[in-house]
Amino acid sequence: MKMRVALLVLLSSLAARAGGISAADYKLYKDYQAALTDARVQKIPEARRLSAIAKNFKVPEARLKAAVAAGDAAGDVGKKAEADLRAALDAALAGRIASVSVDATEGLVVTYVTWKNADAGKLEEEAALVASRVAATAPVTSTISLAAADSSSGANVFQGKIDADNARSIKEDRIPLFAKSRYIKLFDGVKLLR
Repeated sequence: MKMRVALLVLLSSLAARAGGISAADYKLYKDYQAALTDARVQKIPEARRLSAIAKNFKVPEARLKAAVAAGDAAGDVGKKAEADLRAALDAALAGRIASVSVDATEGLVVTYVTWKNADAGKLEEEAALVASRVAATAPVTSTISLAAADSSSGANVFQGKIDADNARSIKEDRIPLFAKSRYIKLFDGVKLLR
């Protein structure tokens, strides 16, 4: 157990040094910040608050401490993730990214991406590619919400959501083979409006 906690602390500190924070640590960090505003927690002496909150969250104190340190070091993760995503998505779909927005106000981070689709036959491939790039570039993301508009008419042609863990399972080199048969099944609430 001690070795596992030490490994979690080490991984969290490495992520913080690399300028990133995992989705799980970010959620823990935001939950910790919310707990600090609770009147019951404010009655606890400051020296014992972290320990009490860790006990309430049922996580080791060292893990919570590492998540708080990583969250403090990460700064504004939403703005950083948006900038990183724009670069990564522009490399994938040059000039066709309409909008990128990262909502990091809560513990579960939602990333919204809209792009312009020129070839309706490649819609599923583009959705899988965008989801894969978001999951790889913004590890703090929990949910990815995607939308595509037809590049000529501007009409919506795709909507869907995918859990970031599912998006991480997408292998970019296999997208042309499996986008329509397997990867599209990883999405929830898919609407193909062709």
